[in-house]
Amino acid sequence: MGIPWQGITHDLSKLRPSEFWSSARYWTGKGSPVEAERAAIGYSLAWRYHKGRQKHHWQWWIDTDGWDEEGRVKLNPAPMPEKYIKEMVCDMLGAAKAYNSNAVQYYLMNQKEWVLHPDTKERFEELLGVRPRKYLISAFTMHEATQLAKEHKIPKRGWIYISSDPRMEKLREEALKGLRADHSDYLIGYFTQYERISLFR
Repeated sequence: MGIPWQGITHDLSKLRPSEFWSSARYWTGKGSPVEAERAAIGYSLAWRYHKGRQKHHWQWWIDTDGWDEEGRVKLNPAPMPEKYIKEMVCDMLGAAKAYNSNAVQYYLMNQKEWVLHPDTKERFEELLGVRPRKYLISAFTMHEATQLAKEHKIPKRGWIYISSDPRMEKLREEALKGLRADHSDYLIGYFTQYERISLFR
């Protein structure tokens, strides 16, 4: 991920008394002490302190912005810097391993509760692997497309082939219009034999 110092200092605030003793009291070894504390008293003191200190938690980036028509507080998410998005991904992968679960499945089940800035959401899902990065490669033959993919070191499942035959112009235009409706393919580049690479980002 390229964030070694954040890896070393990650979650050090958990050693502070305000976080440590609360978590220790509800530690069972079978799940999160935060959830155990919530079940016991209705909220978690450890979590309230922790999310206010650690910028890799999306809750740190939430600003309140008045009330909606139903009287609920509006939550306005600010964009997270790249280094904290990366740390958030690492945190999720580590937690998934510790609790013997799947980070992607956990996110997909709980994403409706997450309040992320659109840019943060897009980048986080890309790094976590929710949205596979795809390239569209246009060439006369599949063999030529494969050579282009190898030349640019694109994984075998990371690209889609489309013929550069002039008769396929309409189909190419449709393909280049954007992403699938369900965003299962995140198109980030377009290759041809003549335009070696044209990145969308």
